Amino acid sequence: MHSFRDGRAGTFIHVEPRQSLTASNADEWVRNAPGTEGLLALAILRVMVDEGTADKRFSDAVASIDLKRASDESGVGIETIKHIAKVFAHGKPGLAVGGGVSVTGTNATQTQVAINLLNAAAGNVGKTVRFGADSAYGKVTPYAEVASLAGAMANGEVEVLILGPGVNPAFTLPSGLCWPTRSARSRWSSASRTFPTRPASSPTSSCPTRTGSSRGATTRRVRAWSDSSSRRCP
Repeated sequence: MHSFRDGRAGTFIHVEPRQSLTASNADEWVRNAPGTEGLLALAILRVMVDEGTADKRFSDAVASIDLKRASDESGVGIETIKHIAKVFAHGKPGLAVGGGVSVTGTNATQTQVAINLLNAAAGNVGKTVRFGADSAYGKVTPYAEVASLAGAMANGEVEVLILGPGVNPAFTLPSGLCWPTRSARSRWSSASRTFPTRPASSPTSSCPTRTGSSRGATTRRVRAWSDSSSRRCP
């Protein structure tokens, strides 16, 4: 984010009601009323459309947005909204990201839609926002293949099953696949984890993996979470 590109560094503006670690590390922290992130995104887009720095085709989406009302409800001043709009419009390419507490309320979907409208109107789709085959999700294994694997395990066709770090099929897959029951039919299974989790308790062998310090300054090899809960891997 703060690395130099084409002779300039990026600008990170964080909108959040509390001063989190992310807010503390941002170039600018904008404090808003909880749940108004989507409204702010639309207000920023309204300013960009009015000033000709965003795609005019999105004008209908923000036609009903009143800056004063948005400012009153969010607690963010009109000048601050205009400032964010100016910085975002001139940050080519830019990226608006919604996450954390902003998408935990009942209006989470509307908030994400507003943020994605802001990205689309700013011309970020295909640059910093990617969909389809060239995106990370485009490389994810299709559900049909995972279901096929579960079926093969149920039929006893899978002798060895290895789960990599961050893979948690017992928790993330639909219960209808009966993953825990079917994976238990494999003759040998192994899970790689930096700490014990529910799926790590079911494999035949659990392999502790490399982890780092809180500051990322050093790394060390974890050989066991405890002497009794994990077997050392070769």
